[in-house]
Amino acid sequence: MTFYSSKRLRIPTNQLLRGGEQTIDLDNILALRNAVRGSSDIQSLSNLRLLSKTDFERIHSVHGGAGLFKTSLLAAKEHETYFSHFINIIFAELTAANLAIEEQELSLDNGKLSQLPKLSEFNWNLIQPSLSRKLYHPGTGRGYIVYGLGDPRILVSHPYKGLKGETYDPYINASDVVTSLLQDGYHGSFLFFDFLPGLNFEVNGVPAWLLWFSIVAAHSDLVLFVKERREDFRASQISEIGFTPPRVPKKIVEVPKLQWAKEPEIDGNEEIIYGGPDGMLTKEEFYKLEADFAKPFINLYASSGLPKDRWLILSESGDLAELPFH
Repeated sequence: MTFYSSKRLRIPTNQLLRGGEQTIDLDNILALRNAVRGSSDIQSLSNLRLLSKTDFERIHSVHGGAGLFKTSLLAAKEHETYFSHFINIIFAELTAANLAIEEQELSLDNGKLSQLPKLSEFNWNLIQPSLSRKLYHPGTGRGYIVYGLGDPRILVSHPYKGLKGETYDPYINASDVVTSLLQDGYHGSFLFFDFLPGLNFEVNGVPAWLLWFSIVAAHSDLVLFVKERREDFRASQISEIGFTPPRVPKKIVEVPKLQWAKEPEIDGNEEIIYGGPDGMLTKEEFYKLEADFAKPFINLYASSGLPKDRWLILSESGDLAELPFH
């Protein structure tokens, strides 16, 4: 049995990251669900049949039409097994929200988590609201996974990625961390990076995977640095701390020991099969697919000539607005 906290942490959202949210009406998604149930031809949204009218009403009551739209996207892109995996976390958060009886302000740890001077060479003050919105859709992304439907948008730096190279299970690891966070009163959408071998190259002397983490941090409301109790941060997390932009809220979270993260069921000697949207891939093709999504953002992050003393807001249409720091 999972025991939820009686508190709910009050976590501010960065309004510079908002805009362009798509929605769907409750009546429309219920009609779509009924159409899926009545036809074998609508395979792309077949997962909607797994949810009841009450399920959609619960989602709508907390997350509105935007939550329903994200649920429809999740249903379209995930296999039934993974859809159920992600939707279970969504309903766990809804349950936690209903049980919370008090709100508490989140105390931050920015003063303990300083940046590296090298970060100033990159465009950490460049914000693309459309990127933030698209990153935080629930489900499996290009080298990352997201749990949850609503705000705030929380990036989780965790110590488990890469512990066993490419043979560990990011879904089990991340979902257990999310459960622990819900028990502590956190809520929102939680993004976890997978192992990113496709980004093991350097840009201006910095690993590309670290720059990609830094970019996602800049497009998040909060970054959590998770470690096991009485343990130190891993080397990759120390680098992530140093490349988290200074104006992004940060918090250290300690969780119980998660032994399964260090002793996965896969023994590391089994053959690794790589797949993409269109079928099986070679290792090299998979790495390229993983890197291609992040590369344009990394290149923009490393471009020269942009001022660093103000916010730069890049719209989806390519317009650039400037706002002072507050």
